[in-house]
Amino acid sequence: PNSAFAFTPLRVPCTLRSAQTSEAHEINMADESAALDLLYKAADKLLDAQSKLTKDGVDEFAENASQFQAVLDNAKVGPKSKTLSLQILPKYMGRFPDLADSALDILIDLFEENEQYHMKAIEGFKVVATSAPAAVIGKLVGVLAQLLQSEDQKEVDAVNDALVAALEKDVTGTIGAVLEHMAS
Repeated sequence: PNSAFAFTPLRVPCTLRSAQTSEAHEINMADESAALDLLYKAADKLLDAQSKLTKDGVDEFAENASQFQAVLDNAKVGPKSKTLSLQILPKYMGRFPDLADSALDILIDLFEENEQYHMKAIEGFKVVATSAPAAVIGKLVGVLAQLLQSEDQKEVDAVNDALVAALEKDVTGTIGAVLEHMAS
């Protein structure tokens, strides 16, 4: 009886909400579709820049900053764009130091937004720890230190891996950030 009582109120608002917002839902789906197109195009151009750097030693990342900005701008449009941006942002963040802080903020926002993004974001934090500028790594270490308090052992293990990656990249900065976090 109690579960039926709890279930009924949840069903009614969902049905009403769906009927009231069907037009807005279609617009959101169109927005996400457009965002996904932009994200895929940006990712392709960034991958091309990475290939040219690897094969020919030609660094075209500075010329592709607008592509990384497009990823930032479309990272939180919808669930699929969020998942895709969790893959793209960490991979290229180190190539765009001026945008790295904004990219880290988006990764943190996505982590905080929904539990389904936790592990993907933490995996991204590990990539960031190996490639981002020192200032971003300091901020990241503060976040990672907070995440060590998670009750999910898989998350804690992944956070430990990210902290080790940060230590390997910048021992002094990482330890300084951990000590700063402990002092606050």
